[in-house]
Amino acid sequence: MKQKIIEIIRKSLDVLGERSGVPLSVDIEIEIPRDEGMGDLATTVAMRLAKPLRQSPRKIAEDIAGVIHDLAPQFIENVEIAGPGFINFRLRKEFLYESLKQLLGEGHSLIRTDIGNGQKIQVEFVSANPTGPLHIGHGRGAAVGNALCNILQAAGYEVQREFYINDAGLQVQLLGRSVFARYQQLLGNDVPFPQDGYQGDYIETIAAEMRQDEGDTYAGRSFDECGDFCTAYAYKMMLSAVTKDLEDFGVVFDAWQSEKDLHSAGKVKEALDVLESKGFIYKKDDAVWFHSTKFGDDKDRVVIKQDGDYTYFASDIAYHKDKLDRGFESIIDIWGADHHGYIPRIRSVLEAFDLPGERFRVILIQMVSLLRHGVPVQMSKRAGTFITL
Repeated sequence: MKQKIIEIIRKSLDVLGERSGVPLSVDIEIEIPRDEGMGDLATTVAMRLAKPLRQSPRKIAEDIAGVIHDLAPQFIENVEIAGPGFINFRLRKEFLYESLKQLLGEGHSLIRTDIGNGQKIQVEFVSANPTGPLHIGHGRGAAVGNALCNILQAAGYEVQREFYINDAGLQVQLLGRSVFARYQQLLGNDVPFPQDGYQGDYIETIAAEMRQDEGDTYAGRSFDECGDFCTAYAYKMMLSAVTKDLEDFGVVFDAWQSEKDLHSAGKVKEALDVLESKGFIYKKDDAVWFHSTKFGDDKDRVVIKQDGDYTYFASDIAYHKDKLDRGFESIIDIWGADHHGYIPRIRSVLEAFDLPGERFRVILIQMVSLLRHGVPVQMSKRAGTFITL
């Protein structure tokens, strides 16, 4: 592209030389302006000609720009004069798009290098709870994460895309309860909907499909009797829908890590046992705590609640340890900006495990804001207020 600009400048100098009877010969240098507002490319050729022509560089720049305008090259949108005589070029977007398509079509690699040298990197992104469809906020994370993976792969890294499934908490069971209630209602049974259940239309869709598949097999039964089946059915349907939405969006994950599987494999308990052996776990107020303040966190964190259940943080401790144990030299998490306070907690965990902190990185993306009649609207799966991907 720079060569095309140089050629059009040379043509304009030839025209000006013929008009004045003075041959214009000068080295032409093209640079990219630091300020995007100054255009795509720029040259100081007018300043180089000021002394031999005994004219102001701005006047020379205006003459050059006038000739270029007359030549009307298809790839230039406009030519602007700035300051004492800078000539700034703005290129036509259509030309850039077509040039890029042509390069890619011919098999050119624009950024492919080997600086990664096969280093194994894992990027974890999206990782939405499997309790509802993906919304446009997840789309932002998917786009950023997949683009980053593409760039890393082009730079010679061995990249794994991973989706972390938060399926160990009460939210998945609440999904099952919501589908159970709608299923029973479709069969004419007066079953109250959970007060904090998921209200979206997708719950009725899953319930209708369950009725089509299972008929009235579970009619009149209590959730205690068939809750496991309802929850598993709804979970499978949601995960399938999430996978399809991502594939339609152009994102295919290499690995799907279940939080529930971490627990069943004993990895959460194992991770906490290691921390306890190092003296970083203690009991207080009938709960179990991680001594994260020893590593710069603002307060210690509960890992096992008073009722004996593990916290989400306990799962995250095991998950991040497991990722590095799998042999990745670097792990990158892409989180929403509302999770910025979580970064020191995970760093404190890695430090407690004697794992280098530089192996863990977080990229924060801003939240998607929705307005209705100029008023911000909060997206919520439980309330059924969201815009799907």
